[in-house]
Amino acid sequence: MKTELGGSESSKMPRVRQENRHSAIVLLVTALVLSLFGSGLLNILASGNQLISTYIVDGVAFVILFWLGLDLVFRPKTSLPAWGVALFVVSVVYLGLSVASPESFSDIFLGFRSEVLYAFIGFACYRFVRGPRDRDDILRIVCNVGTCLAAFGVIQYFARGILPDFLLKPKDAEVFGYYGTDIVRSNGLVGNTIVFAHLLLLVFALQMARVTTKLSAWTVISPAVTAGAIVLSFSRSAILGAALVFAVSVIYWVRKGGASKLLITLAALAMGASCVVVGLYTSGGTQHDTGEPIADFIVGDLFGSTNASVQGSNQGHANDIAIGVDAFLSNPLTGVGIHTHHQGSAYSRNHEVITDGAFWQVLAEGGVMLSGAYIAVFVLLLRNLVRVYRNSREVRPYVLGFMIYFVYMVCWASFVNSSLFGKPVFVVTWIVAGVLCKGLVRHEPSERSAAKAMKSIGTGGI
Repeated sequence: MKTELGGSESSKMPRVRQENRHSAIVLLVTALVLSLFGSGLLNILASGNQLISTYIVDGVAFVILFWLGLDLVFRPKTSLPAWGVALFVVSVVYLGLSVASPESFSDIFLGFRSEVLYAFIGFACYRFVRGPRDRDDILRIVCNVGTCLAAFGVIQYFARGILPDFLLKPKDAEVFGYYGTDIVRSNGLVGNTIVFAHLLLLVFALQMARVTTKLSAWTVISPAVTAGAIVLSFSRSAILGAALVFAVSVIYWVRKGGASKLLITLAALAMGASCVVVGLYTSGGTQHDTGEPIADFIVGDLFGSTNASVQGSNQGHANDIAIGVDAFLSNPLTGVGIHTHHQGSAYSRNHEVITDGAFWQVLAEGGVMLSGAYIAVFVLLLRNLVRVYRNSREVRPYVLGFMIYFVYMVCWASFVNSSLFGKPVFVVTWIVAGVLCKGLVRHEPSERSAAKAMKSIGTGGI
């Protein structure tokens, strides 16, 4: 069958089918997200202490970063975001300060990979995401896979008495609990429970945004499941962060006038919270000394800091802050050395080191130079996101939710824990950041404009 342009209709079909294919960056990011969220399950397949997920994640990351390197070489005139340039500055500062570090080259390289290099995956997403469909696919993958991880975390808690140890304890982390209780804090097998909780905090922020753009049973149930898993992680920082995200989301809905979505979502979250509370009250035998239900434990012992483990945690945070400040004051400009404040470092043999607190770690290791470079990246990234929020109504809820999450992580969570540098949290945070910052860039023709063009072709409009 001939078209009015003289070609056969079948010759036009491959172009339409090509539009329906996922781009290379979406496929690579999907593999990365699945490997990160399912890292614990992947590691079960390996014998001994081998971590299969690490090899997969680093392999996919290498492909993405190699592709980014080629793109920067062959398309050097392509405009770069200010925060992307700042990432290169962080790299130069980090590597420059590493010269004077007492730590081994291998340890420094692993630190550079985990605390700097992974961030360039977000830069790659910014450059390679082709349009709204790629962006939406990646956000959908993070939300949906995150819901599955949250559901597994809920199962971990309520089935802790019957699940085998390999489904409760990751190979590369310890199981956390509380003195005088039989609590097994959910961890999703993605690392320690703090990393798990703050990874779900990011997922929760995106899910709350998704409800404002698409109302369905799945999009309403998902944040309820994720919120329940965050509570069952017993992470005070993550629970407070989720409450903040929820409060901002409600305010946004009220101002937007989405009353129906707000009421439906509130109802679903209320039902989800009720199920969690009922489960916590009926789980029984949670406190060996008093028999107090976990729901009372969360209110009194956890946030009231009356449990011995919670008190020990508070004291540990205070000690880390003191160590970080002392180390910084000993060399304010360049710090005491890259990778020195890590467990097992050469520096730790003769000095106390920070065990928790990403901000204090960076401040102590790299001084004003490294912490200032990181702050510049964060400020420039937020500036980019604010501009997207103002100019792109389509992704505004996602940008708002992510900014609340990101500011909370940088300005609060990083002061009391190191979850920001946890591999799943760090990588996925930068993936989402890069995808959302793409909102300022002129996209390839969207599916709607492509369909309009095809209609014009069929009617001889070109």
